[in-house]
Amino acid sequence: MLAGLAAASVQGRVATGPRLGARLRRVGDPPETMPARETGACQARSQGAGLVVPAGQRETLERVCRYLLRPPVPADRLRVAADGQVWLQLRHRWADGTPHFVFDPVEFLGRLAVLVPGPRVNLLLSHGVLGPRAAWRSAVVPGRATNPAPDGGGDLEARTSPVVSIVARDAAASEARSDPGTFRISRTGSLVGALTVNYSIAGGQGQATSADYGPALTNVVTIPASQSFVDLVITPVDDSQFEGTETLTLTVFDTGSYDVGSPATASLTITDNDPPESAIESTRSGLVYDRRTQKFSQQITLRNTSQVAIAGPIVVALDGLSPNATLSNLTGLTTTNPPLGSPFIQVIGPGAPLAPGGSVTVVLQFANPSMGAINYTLRVLVISGPVTP
Repeated sequence: MLAGLAAASVQGRVATGPRLGARLRRVGDPPETMPARETGACQARSQGAGLVVPAGQRETLERVCRYLLRPPVPADRLRVAADGQVWLQLRHRWADGTPHFVFDPVEFLGRLAVLVPGPRVNLLLSHGVLGPRAAWRSAVVPGRATNPAPDGGGDLEARTSPVVSIVARDAAASEARSDPGTFRISRTGSLVGALTVNYSIAGGQGQATSADYGPALTNVVTIPASQSFVDLVITPVDDSQFEGTETLTLTVFDTGSYDVGSPATASLTITDNDPPESAIESTRSGLVYDRRTQKFSQQITLRNTSQVAIAGPIVVALDGLSPNATLSNLTGLTTTNPPLGSPFIQVIGPGAPLAPGGSVTVVLQFANPSMGAINYTLRVLVISGPVTP
């Protein structure tokens, strides 16, 4: 559809409606007098350059710039007649005297559609030696390596584009002691002149954000003249929030002044030094006595307050439990995480995740024959490996 509209626009014909294929309607008598435009001439040829801005006239130059940036269809030269037809007044009368075009509304929309850039289409195109695949482009674009003629003559030879790649020289960064990681962006070819390289930063699940490291990345880096590489040192921010291990991924991309080699993508990991338990919020209900079982019960709810899932096993240990009470449904006693000998109960099993913002509830059952007070300190543990707290 768009291709047909564009073709009709170039040919000056109607692409839609009952007048399909007909030429555009022109109105010969303007509603007001419009003087013909004077165009500059050089060697008896019209150059279409009748406007000259003398040096120092900044206001005139500003008006010319505003004219160049004008919208494609100025509202002050567009009107809808009583019969619904759209009249477009030309800024300058054509050589044949045409001052206006008249469109059916559907015809006019078809012409406007051609002005809308298509998806993924570059609005700035280069041709000739500036074309992206021109053999001689490197001769006029800065930052290229020169290949002199083999015979040492003065003939200009096509130059070879620099090839840029990226690696992670130190791919393991950590919040502990703010241990940094390092990316290295390298170029091959001539080292004459600085080379600006563009790169993208990956986002999404598991990827580090700008708050996790410093300095702030700007998506562009410059390899100085006479140097073949530049290092980006990434220093993690040692915060108090559990985030898990995160990844920072950079990808260099071609902007026309260099080619992208391999590898084009590199990643480093940022290890968190905050325990996952710090991200688990716990709440407990009051004690409820069941006359049938003659036991007390209490609900414990755990909630993941972080932005990452926390993998099990997750247990709750009851430190300093009153001697008159025993935990009836315990999983075991702590043997490796002091204080030892505390009864614990598994809340989430091995490999099962506690999702970000998710919660889980477990019911504790106490035997308390003396009906005394039940006191304890709740401790949440995230275990690595078998459930042996």
